[in-house]
Amino acid sequence: MYNVKKSIKLGIAPIGWRNDDIPEIGKENTYKQILSDAALTGFSGTEVGGCYPQDPAELNKELMLRGLEIPGQWFSSFIIRDGIASAMNAFEQHCAYLQAIHAYVAVVSEQTYSIQGIIDKCVYTEKPNSATANGSFYAKDLMRLGRLPMRTG
Repeated sequence: MYNVKKSIKLGIAPIGWRNDDIPEIGKENTYKQILSDAALTGFSGTEVGGCYPQDPAELNKELMLRGLEIPGQWFSSFIIRDGIASAMNAFEQHCAYLQAIHAYVAVVSEQTYSIQGIIDKCVYTEKPNSATANGSFYAKDLMRLGRLPMRTG
């Protein structure tokens, strides 16, 4: 018999406490507070937030204390700006970190033309369209990036 409670885990994004794109929002919330709140409200875990430690041993300790897991983490690629070699190197490091914290999901987003954090641009009228200028080139490189975790485990 199918048991939903054993099959589905519910996590939450730390952006509800602290915003990585606009650091002033929620800067008083520490990663330990975020993890504690998530555990107390019954979540199974969170994705990695920008304020989380880069030391896997430190994060794993705090997760274990609260019975939480990390399913994954956001990865900002800059393939169009920096090239695939640079992105592959950064993503390889990202995947190594994910392995060290027992996470299995990398959420990849190309950020070359992102205007996040730029306050003098309008997101509706001044947002560049990277697909029209670089679409097929970017798609091939993104596929190369996507194959990397299969090689590293």
